[in-house]
Amino acid sequence: MAVAGGASDAARAGVAVEAMAPPRGWFAVAFASELRRGRVLTRTVNGHELVVFRTASGRAAALDPVCPHLGAHLGVGGRVVGEAVRCPFHGFRFDATGACTATGYGTAPPPGLAVAAWPVTERAGAVLVWSDPDGGGPAWEPPELDERGWSAWRTRRSDLRGHPHETTENAADLGHLAVVHGYDALEVIEPLRGDGPVLRAAYGMRRPFGRGPLRRLRRLGVRVRFDVVAHGLGYSLVHAHIPVLGVRTRQLVLATPVDRGRLTLRVALSARAPGADGGPLARRAGAAVAAVVARLAMVAFAHDVRQDEPIWEHKAHLPRPRLARGDGPVGPYRRWAAQFMTGATTGEGAASAAAGGAQAVAGSSDVVPEA
Repeated sequence: MAVAGGASDAARAGVAVEAMAPPRGWFAVAFASELRRGRVLTRTVNGHELVVFRTASGRAAALDPVCPHLGAHLGVGGRVVGEAVRCPFHGFRFDATGACTATGYGTAPPPGLAVAAWPVTERAGAVLVWSDPDGGGPAWEPPELDERGWSAWRTRRSDLRGHPHETTENAADLGHLAVVHGYDALEVIEPLRGDGPVLRAAYGMRRPFGRGPLRRLRRLGVRVRFDVVAHGLGYSLVHAHIPVLGVRTRQLVLATPVDRGRLTLRVALSARAPGADGGPLARRAGAAVAAVVARLAMVAFAHDVRQDEPIWEHKAHLPRPRLARGDGPVGPYRRWAAQFMTGATTGEGAASAAAGGAQAVAGSSDVVPEA
């Protein structure tokens, strides 16, 4: 039996995340704490394998994994020697630029022998690489953060089905905050706005107590302000402030596309130390308090992420969703996010990408334009 409005329904049919275009941008391949000096890691970004290593001087580097001499994998038995990674097969060495600097025989390397190098940067305790399946170089840099007065980052990693476009959309999907996470009394303090590769918004809401010995106080909760800044689809920074407790935290959400439909989600949290601008005694006491606050806040943060993960794991991407009042600025988010989708957009069409890609998007319209 045909469904009424079949053509319209077909146009709004879901798309499996495996069919979504791979995104471009900066994506995390490790936390800095994982990449100790001399360590070599193998990672995959957008279906492309690479090796990540830290040189003796502390520089992080990322190279294609196949030695161009005779094909050995640099991440399987390769090791760091000084400022280069040494191939396990014949001892050829490749520096952070990918150039071959030595052979295992003490002879000169073949002219021009090199392996492709990936742009790498470190921000806020994360090692990021630039990936663009269309072949373009870095179009922007993620921000530097002042670490003074902040606790060490507490981290968590999960591997799941998904796409960075879907996880980053949480910054605009206000409706799920109440339904999934139990937040209420939502206030839009600063409307979502995109400016080039950066997306910003600020929200206020009440977080209920829902776990442990405080669960009976669920209806009381605490008022939290969240300032969200996304730099592309792979690097989001959230500042959280609980005025009544004087608590400030920073949360990182780092979504890395591993392969079609597969995602590694790294999250991290740091807390601001009270008395960070005071004398030595105040700073030491504040650092101890911040470490405790970070540990407790990370429990709540990880709980929220775990609530989202099964939804991301099983959802489809709807290019033209039937949005309702109260959803939040999903339409402006989609227009902004289109600029990072390679090869094809997520279904909003080329007109949406042109209108919302590199341009600022303001307001909180719930409308996703048709192609």
